[in-house]
Formats: sequence, structure tokens, C-alpha cells
Amino acid sequence: MFYQRPLAGRDVAIIGGGLSGTYTAVKLKDAGQLGGHAETYVDPNTGVPIDIGVIVFENTTTVKNYFVRLGVSLVDIEGFGGNGTVPADFSTGQIDATYPPPDQEAIAAALMGYAAQRAKYPALDTGFNLTYPVEPDLLLSFGEFLTKYHLEALAPVAFLVSQGITPYLNVSTLYVFKNFNPLQLAVPLLTTEQHATHELYAKALAELDGPGF
Repeated sequence: MFYQRPLAGRDVAIIGGGLSGTYTAVKLKDAGQLGGHAETYVDPNTGVPIDIGVIVFENTTTVKNYFVRLGVSLVDIEGFGGNGTVPADFSTGQIDATYPPPDQEAIAAALMGYAAQRAKYPALDTGFNLTYPVEPDLLLSFGEFLTKYHLEALAPVAFLVSQGITPYLNVSTLYVFKNFNPLQLAVPLLTTEQHATHELYAKALAELDGPGF
């Protein structure tokens, strides 16, 4: 919750300090008004930052202008899954050495197949504009959908982009389609150059702590 001063006389209160809340606060300040889900762990032995929570950003003008506004550099994400990915069972915390992660070729093919299926539902780009009865594929669990269309190699990538939707393979395909949409498929996704999302919050806090708040 953003407020460091008494709320009396304030016109806006932003509930939640995640990316959306921070973005809203900065844009309101730019307009002369107003006065998460992300954390970065720094390995004490190596000094390497590890982002937890929001680590992927859509490659849009709004996103890029926002990061430029706060002086945080973005870079394209190079590849998904496969190299450097360690499969683990979150229910036990144990590494699953029996799971062979898909290679980049398999992931690319699965992404193309997914994009073709997702393109059947352009109305989902702007809301839950469904026809009735609802298409059966949308009501499948995402695991069933991947199996039906032989897109299993997509699972690690889709989960990475999902930003916390769980249990992922049991969620209705409709909600995955809303979350993993054409905007994310059309261009390379972005991440912070230093792999430390906390930079964004530190810069935003400096902005929000200034005059007018």
C-alpha cells in the first residue's frame, strides 16, 4: 500500500506495491497527481542476483518507456527452457533427474503449434468474449490440451511465463490463453539487464518519495 503521509486530503490511494501499483503511482506523478510480486535474492557467496516473482516483461512501447523513465536497462531473453533449466518437484524440493528438458528446436516447434491454436480465439485478446456453448478445447485442462495437440515441449516455457498460475497443468486452457497471449508470442520478451528486478522498485521509490507524495 503506497502512502507515507496522512491520507487526509489525498485523492488516490494505490493498494498494492507490485509492478502495476508502482507503474500507476509513477504515471500519476507524471500527470501531476498523487502526490508485489517481485523480490531479488543476492547469493552471498557469488554476489549473483536471482529474481523471484516477476522477471519477464512484454516487449511493448509502454513497458520500454516505463523502464527508460526509471533508468533501468532491459535486454531480450535469449531462449527458453532447455539449457540451464533444472527440473524440480516443488512438493518435495527434490531435483528430478529423470525429466529430460526439451531442446530449443522442440520448444520452437511447440510455440508455433501453440500460436496456431491460440490464433483461433482473437476475441480473448480484449476480454472473455466467448461464444456459447464454449469451445471444448477452452475447457480442457492445460495438460490435456498440450497432450491433444502434441505440444508437451511447451510446458516449461508456458509455466515460466505464467507468473505463478498453479497447479499449471490443471488450469483451464482458457486462462492460459488469456495469460500466454499473442503479445508474448510475437516478439522477444524482456528482462532486466542486471537480472535484478529490485532495481525498478528502488528507482520508483526514489521517485515516489519526492515532492508531491
